[in-house]
Formats: sequence, C-alpha cells, structure tokens
Amino acid sequence: MISLGKYLADGDQGKTAVGQTPAEFAIEIKSLPRPEWCAPLPQIIANEHRVVLMYAIDHFRPADQVGLLVVTEDTPSSWAVLEFTWIYDCRFGSFSDISCERHPLASAGLQMGAVHIVENSHWKAKILGNVHPNPITLGKPRPELIHYLFTFHDSLFECIAGPPESSVLSGTAREVVRKVCTEMLFDRP
Repeated sequence: MISLGKYLADGDQGKTAVGQTPAEFAIEIKSLPRPEWCAPLPQIIANEHRVVLMYAIDHFRPADQVGLLVVTEDTPSSWAVLEFTWIYDCRFGSFSDISCERHPLASAGLQMGAVHIVENSHWKAKILGNVHPNPITLGKPRPELIHYLFTFHDSLFECIAGPPESSVLSGTAREVVRKVCTEMLFDRP
C-alpha cells in the first residue's frame, strides 16, 4: 500500500466564502510513478472487485538502436501497476495537450503526463451522495475515497477509490497484462 503523506501545501487552497462550493483543484502525486511521456500505452483491466491501471514508465532501447524508438505492445518496458480494490467509479477516455488546456482544472494544477489527486471534487461528492452500504462490505472499514486523475499523452483515466497498491513490473505489455490478469484478478480473494 502506498502512503500519500501530506500532499497539500500549507495555504488557503480550496477555501471559499460561507455557502459557496469549494473550488476543485489538482495536486500532483509524487509518490506514484509518472507515465512515460510519448507512449505510456495505458491499459485498464477490471472485474467487479477491482480495477488495475497499468502504464509504461520507461521503454528499454536496444543498445544497438539509434534514432526513433517505435513503441508497441511488444516493446520491453517498465510498467507501473496500480491496483484499486475500493473503487466506486472510473472513466477512461481520449485526451491531448489541447484537451488539457481546455480542461476545467487547467488553471487549477492539472499537468500533462502526471498523476493527480483532485481536491474538492464535485464528481466525488456526487458519487458519495449515491453510495449505499453493500452487505458484502459491512463490517469492513472503508478507506478514505480519493479522486485520482491520470493524464497520459493521448488519454485520461479518473477514478474515485481508496489508495491503490502500487508495483513496477518489467516486460512487454502482453506479458504484464497476462501476469496482472492471472495473479491480481484471479488468484486473489
């Protein structure tokens, strides 16, 4: 389990006048690996109990190769693997530099190619307003739910979840997906 520690700077971020909805803002998380800039190849693998987000953090260049590295699912890489087991909602879609400039959080801390927490999240507030106790999880303490936002070169992933378990695996996308599917999704309770 990762430790997010104190990720807010001291100051008055998010404070509003009485009766106003606090403004949303994004804070970059330095404790989770940053996506590889050009070709992070993000993948989502999910079942009803967990969502695993994996993305490349570094591609291995053969020693004899010069020039442009063409990256595919068969390129050996280091992969960040984040397993969310307390997930309430997620969304994954296209994104770009232009999208980032037009995003509602563009002037509130959002950066390209980074991992963020969204404070004062309107989406999280809406989700929590609709959460009802699940008889299967009664008796288990629910962790604090956090709005995570990952910006990649061409896509964006957001989720409302508890803190993920984080690891780094090496191999091709195909090898890492196979490992994640067998060990994380099927071999765990």
